[in-house]
Amino acid sequence: MTHYKSYLLKSCTQGDQGFFSGYASLFNTPDLVGDVIKPGAFGKAIQALYHENVVPKMLWQHDPARVLGRWENLVEDAQGLYVEGQLFTDLPTAQEAYHLLKRGALDGLSIGFLPMRRTSLTQGGSAIWDLTLLEISLVTFPALPGAKVTRVKQTLFPS
Repeated sequence: MTHYKSYLLKSCTQGDQGFFSGYASLFNTPDLVGDVIKPGAFGKAIQALYHENVVPKMLWQHDPARVLGRWENLVEDAQGLYVEGQLFTDLPTAQEAYHLLKRGALDGLSIGFLPMRRTSLTQGGSAIWDLTLLEISLVTFPALPGAKVTRVKQTLFPS
């Protein structure tokens, strides 16, 4: 039996403007440095978010000085970490990101995390079994090529 973990946050008031979704991380898929996130790794992080009401930041290119919006939904499913977020399109950088997303010129997602439990892999890198999720960024070049935005408002991008 498969169990899914979800964290639904308070809805934004901007309507559909700036809304997007996709996979911020995929399970059992090596990133460019050989690290592999294992199923269940986000479970404790999502529970902590629920109990402590601390939401990972939505950043531009992992820059803590450039917050773009707010994550509205985080779901750990069989594929990985599915996310839904909303850009604050009244901010210039978020507006730029939104235009790039709508036109398909930007689609990368990347997570910033602290590994809590990991094991070394023989081919290099680590298997990440448990982590603390700090932020999820919109990026030009994700370390995990399959981590990307798949929907912007009503626009679907091919997978």
